[in-house]
Amino acid sequence: MNLRDLQYIVALAEVGHFRRAAARCYVSQPTLSGQIRKVEEELGVTLFERGNKGVRLTPVGEQIVEKARDALRIVGQIEEMAQGSRDPHVGSLRVGVIPTIGPYFIPLVMDALQEGLPNLQCAFFEEITETLLSRLKAGDIDAALVATASADSALVEVPLYEEPFLLAVPRGHALADERLISLESVDMDEVLLLTDGHCFRDQVLDAWNAQSPMRSINTRATSLETVLALVAAGEGITLVPALARGRGAIDERVVLCPIGSERAQRAVRIAYRAPFPRRAAIDRLAAIVRGCMPVAVRPLQ
Repeated sequence: MNLRDLQYIVALAEVGHFRRAAARCYVSQPTLSGQIRKVEEELGVTLFERGNKGVRLTPVGEQIVEKARDALRIVGQIEEMAQGSRDPHVGSLRVGVIPTIGPYFIPLVMDALQEGLPNLQCAFFEEITETLLSRLKAGDIDAALVATASADSALVEVPLYEEPFLLAVPRGHALADERLISLESVDMDEVLLLTDGHCFRDQVLDAWNAQSPMRSINTRATSLETVLALVAAGEGITLVPALARGRGAIDERVVLCPIGSERAQRAVRIAYRAPFPRRAAIDRLAAIVRGCMPVAVRPLQ
């Protein structure tokens, strides 16, 4: 059994599906499946219960996966120490990003990152917040762009920018010509939401100070792009982050309206593990990101 085997086991435990675990580990599904089976035979125990809809850990599997995470974390710290003794601005930086940031943020900053950090290769991984923070603490990624504060003392957060929300409505909607939207004037039955698990869903609810979920027209939309497509089709309205306005991300059938509420915004930050030795790379990345923000987005120090 080697470190790669431990990575396979942890990946499968976290995503619960062989194909997605293989994609995360950049190997074929048969390779990952065969190697995990080999580990089970070597240890003489069954780590995962296989089913038609996925897999789940056995009791002994839960214990072994926890130890595997510890081992990978220690190895990651050793690698970080060695890398940190060299130039922190050289090499690779694995950055997680949530789905409601990634499509708008990455195209906006990539040119500036390549110019400001020419010897640093930033690899971006898109997951929901909970998964990103889990991968960050496990050492699977180096940093994570998130929009909710973490209470975990093992993580350090660097503020990046404060981003207002805009109301997305179909062209021709009664609110489309309003210069400034009052959220109190919005019909809550029209509002479309992402599925549970997305922090942006919670932030939208918080903007209205809503305690109960609003309708989602039974679509179970897992991306903001899908929700915006529904808005374009006249199926409802939603909130979007201000960065979505750029790079032609919005369908011409959708109108974005400014909102007159301080609740309708989010603070984006980059989190990393406290012992991460390449703080200088994080700080430089943060400075470049702040310098890329459009006028509507306020950089944070």
